[in-house]
Amino acid sequence: SGDEGSRVSEGGRSEGSIGAPQARSLSFGGSCASLSSLVRDASCSSCADCATSAAAGAAAETASEAASPSLGEASGATPTEERLTLREKMRGLSSGFKDRARDAFKQVSEVAQGTEAESAQELFERAKALNKEGKYKRACELIEEAYALQPKISTALSAANLRLKLGDFSKAAAAYRRVIAAETSEHPPSASELEMARRKLKEAEDEIRANAVNVSLLERKSVPQSLAWHAAQLEELSDELFSESASLYSEFGVQLQDGFREVVRLVRARRLIAAGLTLRQVEKTVTRACLSQRDEQERAWLTTARGVLTGLRTRSAEVQTALREFDESSSAGWKSAGETSGVRTEWRAADDGSLWVRMEAELD
Repeated sequence: SGDEGSRVSEGGRSEGSIGAPQARSLSFGGSCASLSSLVRDASCSSCADCATSAAAGAAAETASEAASPSLGEASGATPTEERLTLREKMRGLSSGFKDRARDAFKQVSEVAQGTEAESAQELFERAKALNKEGKYKRACELIEEAYALQPKISTALSAANLRLKLGDFSKAAAAYRRVIAAETSEHPPSASELEMARRKLKEAEDEIRANAVNVSLLERKSVPQSLAWHAAQLEELSDELFSESASLYSEFGVQLQDGFREVVRLVRARRLIAAGLTLRQVEKTVTRACLSQRDEQERAWLTTARGVLTGLRTRSAEVQTALREFDESSSAGWKSAGETSGVRTEWRAADDGSLWVRMEAELD
């Protein structure tokens, strides 16, 4: 070996620098210090030093194996036995490294869990400060982040309470229900937490009912015709009445034509409720005409007239239903959007995320 490498003495002892920060010695044969002892005792200052020490140790083991004939003579073991002994040492060394790696991983995991717990507590404290400042939205976000790191019943209740303050009643109610459902879990809420969850749940459900927009969906089998189409159809039927049947005109012509004209006037003015009230009398006249003996042409005219009037009646009923549902006894939830030319407009957000608009005015 060179001056800076390891050197082997006559007695089989190797001394000198092997690349580690401090000099170490290795004994071969019966008094051999294992590589695991060398690594365990080394006090290196960086990962690079560790790698250098390990490489040097491996080189020393290689030198030991190269010198096995003379060592075998000294110890009385054959070269095959010497190689088997070296393999056993290497297996033990590998097993030791694995055990230390498992211990290190366990320690790192414990530290990481402690850091998460601290982070959750820090988030919770920041959220409390924001809540006192009235910044509920940001406080709610931090509380929910803290719950994701460290799920606790108290944190879940705090998040639900903030949702209630923000007016997000559905999510608040869902969170309170989860707390109540945890009563039979392995880590149930305390009696005071259960009492709060039940009380706040009732409050959230009351708010949901108070802010609900009770407007039913329109059930239509097809796209309805426009109001202009209905008006044109009624005018055409009125004009055709005399040419289609002189007898029908003589019996009901005046009543039908006068009724059609009034309905058309109201429809063109978009006064559907008034048009619906007027066409009831017209429909009764059409029904009486159908009860008499009629020819095929007269029945075709009456059938067409009845279909147009039915379509208008349906549209009028939809308007009446909408007005009835929007005419609530309480104005809770409706916010003014302004008033122009006598038309007052209000808006309201429904619980499902939809937006409703209500416009009120008097028409001359």
